[in-house]
Amino acid sequence: TPFRKEVGMVTGKILRMPKGLHHKAVIDSTGIRVDYSRSMHDIGEGEEDIGQYNKTVRRKAVSCCCALLRREMLTDICQDGQYFDESLYMYLEDVDLCWRAFLKGWEGLYVHGAIAYHKRGGTRKSGDASFFRKLNLHNRYIVLCKNDSFLLMLAHFPFILVYEVLLFWRVFRYPYLL
Repeated sequence: TPFRKEVGMVTGKILRMPKGLHHKAVIDSTGIRVDYSRSMHDIGEGEEDIGQYNKTVRRKAVSCCCALLRREMLTDICQDGQYFDESLYMYLEDVDLCWRAFLKGWEGLYVHGAIAYHKRGGTRKSGDASFFRKLNLHNRYIVLCKNDSFLLMLAHFPFILVYEVLLFWRVFRYPYLL
């Protein structure tokens, strides 16, 4: 059965809010992946939903824009009386929570039959876009410093180095995008 004790978080297929009656279903998230370069992505984000994620599978992380979190897992990963790290403010707080859970042996479950809709940008109605990009970059390094293993980072160093060089090239080349 997929609902064994180690499942601490469950999510469904999160679709972007439709823009009209004949709008195609576009995936927002079916879980979160952190790759070897430590790039963090919503699985399936931006893809048209044509059934490619119609299978219930385990995930290491789920998007907390729509997730069920097991109380025992939250109690297990609680730090200083907090489940979500308040220093992250917004962006990647779900990656941090899920990474801490994974390190303690908890897993996520993606259930394709559970469907929700997400309107991106709801938490930041207005404001300086560069502020939010800087916040995202800042939070990325906090999450990595808190949760990543030195040995794994060393093993994946070539991937991380390439990603960081490209990231900083983009920041310095296009500072107005940051």
